Amino acid sequence: MLKIDLTLATPQQNIAFEQAMFDALEINASESKGNSKPNSQTALPTEFLRLWEPQAKFVVLGRSGKIKDEAFVQRCREDGVQIIRRASGGGTILAGAGCLMYSVVLSSIRNPALRDIGYCHQFIAERMKSAFAKCGKPIERHGHSDLCVQDDDGITRKFSGNAMRLGRSNLIYHGTLLISFELEAIARYLQFPSKRPDYRDQRSHLEFVTNIEVDSAALKQSISAAFGASQEITSVEKSHLLKQTEILVTDRYSKDDWNFIR
Repeated sequence: MLKIDLTLATPQQNIAFEQAMFDALEINASESKGNSKPNSQTALPTEFLRLWEPQAKFVVLGRSGKIKDEAFVQRCREDGVQIIRRASGGGTILAGAGCLMYSVVLSSIRNPALRDIGYCHQFIAERMKSAFAKCGKPIERHGHSDLCVQDDDGITRKFSGNAMRLGRSNLIYHGTLLISFELEAIARYLQFPSKRPDYRDQRSHLEFVTNIEVDSAALKQSISAAFGASQEITSVEKSHLLKQTEILVTDRYSKDDWNFIR
């Protein structure tokens, strides 16, 4: 698995880069399957772990998210908070300074069990639990894929929401880790969700979410170790992904007919 510690300049570029990684593995897997040479030594697709830390606030909708039901659009426009739609499912999030974003692109050829969504959530949660344990932070999974901690009063609070997209041969699984985020901003830009896990009940954003205080650099190392991502991406591979990212920004992520489609 290749490790990519890379934050790009704009929200559109950062979200497009996620798709560029996913697309690269899908294409590589397709080409490998299409190799008709007997006893082919074609390698299985490389997997990716990406870590990045945005600075400007922006809203990210799930692929099927309804923008008018999930974000306060006028407030976002007034404050210059951009709204972008990602290619994976899941709920709407607010990201920005104080968030550590992670994404893993995994091959279901290497591990066929990953074709099962329930197993995917378990697979990722186990590795994230291991990473946080090394940082002295016990965590739990609640709902489908939320990562949570208990506060001093024994109340479960969410610090990480996650989403995924299954492809023909690969999947991308990515999430937000709230470390020192401005939590009050969530209620300003995001509406109360119509779909919510049972453990949330009727709690407001501020009652429900929390930061998990941990050193970002140490956490990055722990996450990398938990996923076995020890090899840095090469300049050639990085250049290819960045080129595809710019194409995706131009063709999709900068366009209102994608971001505001619903």
